[in-house]
Amino acid sequence: MQSVRRPFHSSPPSLSRAANATSARTQQTRLILLAGGHVRQDFVTLLDITSPAMLPYMGRPLIYVSVLNFLKLGGREVLVVIPEAERRVEVFLRSAFGSRIALTIVR
Repeated sequence: MQSVRRPFHSSPPSLSRAANATSARTQQTRLILLAGGHVRQDFVTLLDITSPAMLPYMGRPLIYVSVLNFLKLGGREVLVVIPEAERRVEVFLRSAFGSRIALTIVR
């Protein structure tokens, strides 16, 4: 009877294949943010904010938290729908995340 030696794997092959498949799916995933709504006039007067995506949450615009969590999950492609006249959301996302995200703006 012969003994067969198998190479040592730090993790079972089935788990590493599953992790690679999950990683590939995450890289193909796209975050779609619908930020085309309106802000009530009292918020505009108080905070000078015209997009709901820019409303503050824990010291940052709400859209920042969403994109940051998506990045932590391994995503990269972000599509944001904003009103035609809204410029602040795009400027903010480009300055906050730069080349870490592939940003697409739909107006």
